[in-house]
Amino acid sequence: MGTEHKAISVLAMGQPLKELSLVCSKVKPDALVLFSNQPPANDLHKRLMRIGLGLSCPLYLAGRTADLAQATLQGSVIGYLGSAGLQMQKRLQLFLAGQLET
Repeated sequence: MGTEHKAISVLAMGQPLKELSLVCSKVKPDALVLFSNQPPANDLHKRLMRIGLGLSCPLYLAGRTADLAQATLQGSVIGYLGSAGLQMQKRLQLFLAGQLET
């Protein structure tokens, strides 16, 4: 998903969701992308909303989980990137350029 102008940093697997706002405050990323292929939990939207509101950068969801949760993401502070590689990259670039809204 990175480009020559945007670097991607991958956090360790199992990073607690509660710590993401602290990590982002230290790293200062342009965006936080959560990637998962697991079926979304019933409370995923609520958990992501809490995380997204505590971040100083936009929050995006990618992978099969994003596809399964797409309807609940519409109109929220969480951006949908999809699960196809090129689609994720293009949508992220559009979001960061302000040409696409959640």
